[in-house]
Amino acid sequence: MAAWALSACATELAVGSKRFTESYILGEIVARTARAAGEAQVTFKPGLGNTAVVYAALKNGAIDVYAEYSGTTTISTARWQQTDWWRRCRWVSAIPTRWP
Repeated sequence: MAAWALSACATELAVGSKRFTESYILGEIVARTARAAGEAQVTFKPGLGNTAVVYAALKNGAIDVYAEYSGTTTISTARWQQTDWWRRCRWVSAIPTRWP
């Protein structure tokens, strides 16, 4: 999932990432894909910090987009506890642990 707050008329795009390898890679993929589209001037801001730091940067306009896991966003921004998250996802228990 990509979290974003981008104006439809934007000519600049600031891509951010958290401080771990996968986030750096996903951020680079987003930045390169946006550059290849050629519709905006793209800036990549890697390693901004944890979820709270990067989400704050998104909210205050320091970045326009970053790659995020939907579960992390739900737990972090909605202030759900992990136990609440799993209670809301009971369907996960229906997934078989061994495949035939």
